[in-house]
Amino acid sequence: MIPSNFRQANLVLKAPPGEGENVVDLPVFLNRDEGTVSSLWMPTDEEREIIAKGGGVMVTIWGHTHPPVMVGAAELVYGEHYEATDEAPLSS
Repeated sequence: MIPSNFRQANLVLKAPPGEGENVVDLPVFLNRDEGTVSSLWMPTDEEREIIAKGGGVMVTIWGHTHPPVMVGAAELVYGEHYEATDEAPLSS
């Protein structure tokens, strides 16, 4: 999966110092009213084929527990690019 920018993104999570080669910027929508953070991930062509053949999407969390998460589908407006304006370190 590839992290993608999207219209509602209002924050960019950045890699911690020294991890820039291993971690990419992650545009997110920070909804302070609901206490949620959403990101958009686009499947690669290979992942699309797997999903089309009935495969699933696996979510992996580093650590020893699994926080509450929600995975769903989103419609996109192709050809439009939106810029998140604020930046925050990944650890925020």
